[in-house]
Amino acid sequence: VFYTIPITAAQKFVAPDYIGKTFPAFEEWINETKYLSADLMAGLVTALLYTCFFALCPIMFKAIANSGSQATSVQEAEKYALQYYWYFMLVTAFVFTGLADAATKIWNDSGVETSIEQLVEDIAASTPLTTAATWLNWIIV
Repeated sequence: VFYTIPITAAQKFVAPDYIGKTFPAFEEWINETKYLSADLMAGLVTALLYTCFFALCPIMFKAIANSGSQATSVQEAEKYALQYYWYFMLVTAFVFTGLADAATKIWNDSGVETSIEQLVEDIAASTPLTTAATWLNWIIV
């Protein structure tokens, strides 16, 4: 749960709007180059952050499965490790990313949705635009 907030915060730091405000010279350099853009850089950095973190996940889940799954064989422990990993990926892709985005929105804007309907609309609006793009980018990298 707690890994999501630092990764989401790091994503916000490499967002094109934030880079333009913080590092105007870098934004000018990016815009002058023919092959790079701020959106491309933000997508690559985000994907690399996720790749670095998720490269460690199989090791963590294998250790958890070996010590806590009550498996009677190595094969069964491997099966549990894969199950833990894919459940983790499923929950991470949609639930925790949305919660971390909401937390950073509340932190930055001090705004809380006024109703459940507004909350569902915000989640539905961000899923195809940010969550899906981030995960597709992560899969490609």
